[in-house]
Amino acid sequence: MADGSEAPSGSATPDGAAAARDGSDGGAASTSGGARDSAAADGATLDADAARARVAGMHGVFVVGVARSGTSLLKALLDGHPELWVPPAESMAVDWCDAPDPAAAFLALPKYDALLPAGSDERALVEAMLRERVHPGSGPVVAVRAFLEAMARVRPPQDSARRWVEKTPKHLRAVPTFLSALGRETRVVCVVRDPRAVLASQAKRWERGRTPEGMRHFARRWATGDVLTHDFLRRHPQFTAVRYEDLVAEPERVMRDVATHLDILWDDVLVQPTRGGVPWGGNSSFGTEGAPAGISAVSLKRYEKELRPDVVAGLCRLLAPRMTRWGYDPECRPAGPRRWLLELSTARAVRREQRGWGG
Repeated sequence: MADGSEAPSGSATPDGAAAARDGSDGGAASTSGGARDSAAADGATLDADAARARVAGMHGVFVVGVARSGTSLLKALLDGHPELWVPPAESMAVDWCDAPDPAAAFLALPKYDALLPAGSDERALVEAMLRERVHPGSGPVVAVRAFLEAMARVRPPQDSARRWVEKTPKHLRAVPTFLSALGRETRVVCVVRDPRAVLASQAKRWERGRTPEGMRHFARRWATGDVLTHDFLRRHPQFTAVRYEDLVAEPERVMRDVATHLDILWDDVLVQPTRGGVPWGGNSSFGTEGAPAGISAVSLKRYEKELRPDVVAGLCRLLAPRMTRWGYDPECRPAGPRRWLLELSTARAVRREQRGWGG
């Protein structure tokens, strides 16, 4: 079981984080809506050495969490800040870093087809960088660095950027590895969301989440993420967590905490979600239903319509104590033997993750 300390309702920041970087007294950054300077102008590229040097000169930010927890929204809110460089896609490094041909495994991921079209110069540049830097067994740290260097070649960071942002939810399990390798200035922000809403969002894409069997499989994964999150909050001051519900309801309050954690100036763009500087309102898997562009609260209780009552009740019985710690009302009593079986399988899953990624 994870420690019994109370989880934060908004975000947890490390001791000594530079609150003085809040720009409310007139020092706020003025770049708006994801504006990019000449270093990242359309069509600009960097050579390999320049890309390596640029990435090496920045500190890292990882955005992690259980899949479909709202990490895309947080990434979009960080996208426009002039001190942050947010590459256009996830690295998914743990999925391909140890493949027999890592570069080919990376380029085979469907999400890169539009970003790096077959036959394009950009795809060739990225492939060349990955083949040079990543070999079977290189591990996720080398893979993430190579990914960032490759992205910097084809989507150069703006001159003002001091940190890069890498959003891959499943990198939650590799957090200790990244923090150990990349230094004390590295930061991690984990997004936590009501498991009922997460399951409904996943079920929108994967139908098995609507069944009791799929629910139990999901419950184990959410519980594993919960154990890791509480463990990292306790052990690593560079790690913080925000609840998706707080991010949607009070974006400025939460993002001010995030800005302090990342040691960046406050800027109003931190409450204006963008992708590559273009306004983005896609934080709901269910559409906005007439909601204005920006941050949508449409999906917060959508699970009541999307999931069968018996699936919701079963999930809550399995996760009730964990949900309560995050401020979610499970509206039921914990299950008996089934919950203890879940805790046993969760403990085994956590041990596997820790053995695999040095936790």
